[in-house]
Amino acid sequence: MAFQTKEAQAKNFVANVVPDASKCRVEIEEFISDNIMTNLFLLALEDLQKEDPNRSQAISDKMHDIANQFTQEPDKSLYLKAAERFRFPYWDPCMPRNNVTNNADTPDEKIWGIPKILSVPEVWIRRPNSAVLIKIVNPLHWLKFQNDALDKKARVPIVYLPKWNMSPLGRDHTIRSADESGETNPEILELNMQRQAISIGTNLWKLLSRYAHDNDRNNELRSWASFASHNIIDSATGLPIKDPDGELAYQDDTSVSLESWHDNIHLLVGTGNHWVGHMGNPIIAGFDPIFWLHHCNVDRILAIYQALYPDKWTDATDSKTYLYPFKKNDTEFWVSNEVRDWTTLGYGIPGTKLLDPNGVHALEKHLYEYYSWTTDGSLPPESVSAYWPKDLSTSVALNGPKARHVDIPVVQFEALDGSKLITRTIAVQTAEDMDIQIDEDLRHIIIENPAANPVVNPPETVKKDKSVLTWNARVRVKKFAYDGSFNIHVFIGEIDESQTHKFLVKKNQVGFSGVFATSSDAPCANCVQQRQDGMMYEDNIPLSNSLKAYLKSNTTPESEGPPLALRTLEDFEPANVVPFLKKNMAWTLTDAASNLLDDRQQLIDSKLEITVSVRQFDLPSPQFPMGVYYPSTDYKEATVDKVGGFGWVDE
Repeated sequence: MAFQTKEAQAKNFVANVVPDASKCRVEIEEFISDNIMTNLFLLALEDLQKEDPNRSQAISDKMHDIANQFTQEPDKSLYLKAAERFRFPYWDPCMPRNNVTNNADTPDEKIWGIPKILSVPEVWIRRPNSAVLIKIVNPLHWLKFQNDALDKKARVPIVYLPKWNMSPLGRDHTIRSADESGETNPEILELNMQRQAISIGTNLWKLLSRYAHDNDRNNELRSWASFASHNIIDSATGLPIKDPDGELAYQDDTSVSLESWHDNIHLLVGTGNHWVGHMGNPIIAGFDPIFWLHHCNVDRILAIYQALYPDKWTDATDSKTYLYPFKKNDTEFWVSNEVRDWTTLGYGIPGTKLLDPNGVHALEKHLYEYYSWTTDGSLPPESVSAYWPKDLSTSVALNGPKARHVDIPVVQFEALDGSKLITRTIAVQTAEDMDIQIDEDLRHIIIENPAANPVVNPPETVKKDKSVLTWNARVRVKKFAYDGSFNIHVFIGEIDESQTHKFLVKKNQVGFSGVFATSSDAPCANCVQQRQDGMMYEDNIPLSNSLKAYLKSNTTPESEGPPLALRTLEDFEPANVVPFLKKNMAWTLTDAASNLLDDRQQLIDSKLEITVSVRQFDLPSPQFPMGVYYPSTDYKEATVDKVGGFGWVDE
């Protein structure tokens, strides 16, 4: 979130402060280790929910207002300093959240989940000039609409909400992972996150990885457009590109884009049991506080990609296109080139302000340490497990007067500066003193050579010892094929269509793709144009980690894994995988309220195309710390017999 002034906000400006990369956005569970900052943040969010729905005001301004309400020292100074250094936190869904005892060599899914500060209904705060801790409704858990004002805030008539399968409770407050009653169910969202975490991590890895041995580090096999968007658009016209036969053009074969990765998180949070949560509808998603943290993470991923591939950017025409509705003054809007350096808007991203090629190499090693384990079902390395899950016992917001007192500073976040990996430390405050001190000293940390740390993969997936075969289901479908957002679920074995609301957590569901789309009556001119143009959506569903469970060598008890009768895979070679998937892979579609979308003609009209493909991945090495992906090979025979499969023809 940009740091904005009230005068600028009154005119709807996105006004920057002096560029400052040192004030970094940090992960939400690192953020809440700063009790002063968290207290001020929660107070500001609580206050903003009471504002005139048509008034736009930056959260940082509200935090300054509240900080000034503390009239006694040292509180006043402490809170004003907190307001100055505040930058909106992000939510990284790949980090472990729960301590789980596990003697196996693979992680228990329960280590993942939703940050507790986003899921508890109440939090502890201290109001200005009060020594008493009190509980309030958690403004990060939901946004409460004052006086039934959703229609005013969203400028969307209430009459639309039932048609969009919105719970009646959604008029009162934002909803996530709704249960049958229409209310938020944190347990469902937690299970969804745990079941889908490896797919989320795998696609993030593919999103950032190299796709050729391009020594100039320019990732030549991957265009900026394929990284950024799930469709191919002509920047001069803004329309989808078509091939010589008049059909909409394909993305390159990487499929995973920042947009599709972003969309999947929206549907993971927004899909409910008979009801759609706010995150599942593009028109009203922004009212859920988790939306802001998710989009800050999308900003972070974009910044990391820019740091890895500094020559990659949108083309010359698109880079000068106005970023409506974000104004920089009375007469002008921002354009992409002006915010290519995100510090222009007054915040830094850990790991991105790199000064030389060695810095890029260090960032790749850092990403290997933090994310590679999420892709193959291996245990988190010590570099992750030493800091995650976070010790939340010191958080006053979560524990109130029972917050544990710790005098020793803890690492709040890590960042890369040039070729050096650095940490900043922050003192943990308690309910007793709520004091804060920042240690501005930068301490060097040695990043171990990732090549010295063996990559954990079952022998069956390894090819020639230095590479693995990675299997995927590529998805292509009309974005507006159905009247709103919808999910494409891929399974191995039978699909129990009586439990559509449990599809995201079914053990034999190998992955899903969430298409984040508006309905035909949504007040969105751009969406109407995209619908008319037949915009396509493309995504990638990783299969490899799920396929491991179907290897003959899998000795997991049947109560904890797939039926023994399905464990027929000898290895990951195409000669074995393709016939296995041809026989056992199936898919189905649901809307964001978990209603089955089973009309055959509508499915045909959606242009759904699911393609089984395999690509070789060279394991990380000293030269390429994140490894290298190679072009994929498609196997039409795996899907040609099923409606929506690549090569299928309606006869």
